[in-house]
Amino acid sequence: MSDTTDTNPSAKAVPARPKARRKAKRKPAKGKDGAPAKARGKPLVIVESPAKAKTINRYLGGAYVVKASVGHVRDLPKSKLGIDIENDFAPSYMTIRGKKDVIKDLKQASAKAKVVYLAPDPDREGEAIAWHLKEALEIPDERVRRVTFNEITKKAIQHAFEHPRDIASNLVNAQQARRVLDRLVGYKISPLLWKKIFRGLSAGRVQSVALKLIVEREREIRSFKPEEYWTITAYLGQEKLDAQDAAQLAQFLKDYHGAAREQKAEVTDSDDAVKEEDVEPVEEKQEKARLPRGVFYADLKRYKGQAPVLPDRAAVDEVLAHVNGRPFVVTRVETKERRDRPRPPFITSTLQQAASTRLGFSARKTMQIAQRLYEGIEIGEEGPTGLITYMRTDSVHLSDFAVNEARELIGREFGEKYLPEKGVFYKTSSKAQAAHEAIRPTSASRTPDSLANFLDKDQRRLYTLIWERFIACQMNPAVYAVTSVEVEAGEAMFRANGKRLLFDGHTRVSGLRLDPDEQLLPEMAEQQRLVDHKVQPDQHFTQPPPRFTEASLVKTLEKEGIGRPSTYAAIIGTLQDRNYALVEKRRFFASDLGMMVNDLLVANFNRIVQTDFTSKMEAQLDKIEEGELDWVEVLRNFYAIFEEELADAEQKIEKIKGRDALDEQGRPVPCPVCGEKMVERWSRFGKFFGCSRFPECKGTVPLDKHGKILRVKKEDLECPICGKELVVRMSRRGPFLGCSTFPACRGTRSLDSEKSLKQLQTEAEFAGLSCDLCGKPMQTKFFRGRPFIGCSGYPDCKNTYNPQKARAAMEEGKLKQDETARQEAIAKYERIKAEREAEAAESGTPPEVDEDAPAAVG
Repeated sequence: MSDTTDTNPSAKAVPARPKARRKAKRKPAKGKDGAPAKARGKPLVIVESPAKAKTINRYLGGAYVVKASVGHVRDLPKSKLGIDIENDFAPSYMTIRGKKDVIKDLKQASAKAKVVYLAPDPDREGEAIAWHLKEALEIPDERVRRVTFNEITKKAIQHAFEHPRDIASNLVNAQQARRVLDRLVGYKISPLLWKKIFRGLSAGRVQSVALKLIVEREREIRSFKPEEYWTITAYLGQEKLDAQDAAQLAQFLKDYHGAAREQKAEVTDSDDAVKEEDVEPVEEKQEKARLPRGVFYADLKRYKGQAPVLPDRAAVDEVLAHVNGRPFVVTRVETKERRDRPRPPFITSTLQQAASTRLGFSARKTMQIAQRLYEGIEIGEEGPTGLITYMRTDSVHLSDFAVNEARELIGREFGEKYLPEKGVFYKTSSKAQAAHEAIRPTSASRTPDSLANFLDKDQRRLYTLIWERFIACQMNPAVYAVTSVEVEAGEAMFRANGKRLLFDGHTRVSGLRLDPDEQLLPEMAEQQRLVDHKVQPDQHFTQPPPRFTEASLVKTLEKEGIGRPSTYAAIIGTLQDRNYALVEKRRFFASDLGMMVNDLLVANFNRIVQTDFTSKMEAQLDKIEEGELDWVEVLRNFYAIFEEELADAEQKIEKIKGRDALDEQGRPVPCPVCGEKMVERWSRFGKFFGCSRFPECKGTVPLDKHGKILRVKKEDLECPICGKELVVRMSRRGPFLGCSTFPACRGTRSLDSEKSLKQLQTEAEFAGLSCDLCGKPMQTKFFRGRPFIGCSGYPDCKNTYNPQKARAAMEEGKLKQDETARQEAIAKYERIKAEREAEAAESGTPPEVDEDAPAAVG
């Protein structure tokens, strides 16, 4: 960074505090309008990015010069705090490294321009960039104007340049207050973490609260004690089944066996109401059997006048004995119409949630793609064109023009019956930061299909999501006939629910979302006797709270008022970059390091990591923006308490690194290299034991995910490629075995102790395969939880199979398998399975199941 220094704005953007007197420069002569006499050139427009500059230049034409600052040009220094706490928290801004040439170029251009239009994004951050540009380029107030637009279209840009304004100092102060707050928390707490744990860790005002949410959920899951419960489902119909239908019903029961309703429960437990964007997309593994035509299912809802309590098989057998041989009679049929209204258009947080659950995008990726769509894409002869409105917004407001354009398209493409009597407008939350528009296409007529040749795959998928949500929000509700049927067998009452689509409404565009339990019920009348094809009991175990996905974490942060939607992507990215949280199968797992850092922060800075404190601070930032609070006073009130917390923590925090290393029996652990005692150490991959004589001796002992010494069986220490010894190595995903000759040999093997039984079973099935291209051994590997069989000769040989194709190749004789290796792998699987079942029986926990699949036995 350079030495350029400046401070904060006030009612008008205030210049820097005076520094040492410099040699006076000759001031250029001024014209009548206050501009330098030579500044008679074209007006200069400055935006943040070259892509945005290119799109805007298309609409402004040759009458303006458009240049890009390429983001911020000034920031606080990285090497020091950069805040004068004693002088009203005055920040010392410095030119960002690499931006000197940009500033030089912009200075030269601004000196020639009669007026300079600052056109960064229409939010706090954009306003701050505009102010920093004005200060860094030393542009007089009378020659600088601020222009903002919510979309990069000809109409919006013309309107913005017809109504320029001054830089809004309240917005700048709100952004500056956030920046100083974050710097104080980060630069004051992080050094404590370095001192007590290890260098390179960080704490953040919002980041630490998000980490606390993940850690608390992790502990809930780890401490959860499953409880057994049972359900009873009756499969009913109006006629007896022939042999073919009976076989189809048997196959259906085999495929589902109580899982469907449990999967639904796992989703609904995590949210007050299941919404379209909250449901994880279901992978199509294989086509399962359907119920025979005319057969439906009904769940036991009451027994002897009360909700059924079925904790064990004995209680189930009592109900089964009661209904056995009794007639199943329809006692109530109720049908109602239900209207399903479309969802509001996207705001930042709901776009991130929907893109996560439907497209598998991270919040960071979603915002990067949305930024590109906003700034402009080359659209054939049209040139660079902004395709969506500004993507950082809390508002669901829509302009009259946008609504009318959507209504015209709906009437033309789908017909009048899909069009409400008048445009649909949605109420914006009181917490919304500013009166921006919702995220929508800049033109409803630009359908996803019409842009197919100009967008890449991910751009098209995200644009389609935005376009469909916007068009659907202006359509009539979908209408369903919802039917509830109660069937009694003695004192047992079963209930079946179903719904039938009467009018598709907005689902014509947004898509028809079906509940896993929805079924089409046959026509039935009260007192009608039904045929009971099967009364099926199912054993289940209660499930722990679901892990956070990016979608559910974003939803929780927004609900609690933690941070702003525009910051969520950066917060989530930082937690992963620091290895505080790991993501597997799109779910968050708190790492040992993350839990350690969280515990230290909660014990010493509990006020800062409380959700209500963070949300109240966000409310204060909003009031600064609205001119109701003074930003310096807000910082002063915060720091008065924070300073005391820092002093207390410095004395109280126990040094984590360097404690004696103890095994499971509490005995000191000797160094495997020199025999001296070992101590606890931490790295970004978690805790391990290191020699107390480091750096003279670099002996280490790795620990498993439970913090126990990782002991590897001798038979697992042979490299599958070269036969040399394997050693334990660490990665962000945990410990693994790697060849001791690396990088000469890149052979690896997962630790059996870290694998699920399902993974071990898959490995056993495909053990001993030889590559049909090069003859080298094939290995079973897992990518994001999914197995594949790949050649150990990679990257020289890139031969791979998925399990289904591997089985087919084995049957055809294309893939050869060593039977001895297969039998050894099966024996190992059976041994590990027996060991884990014995451990489960001893601890009273249910048998191991895959974490992401519901447990259903019986």
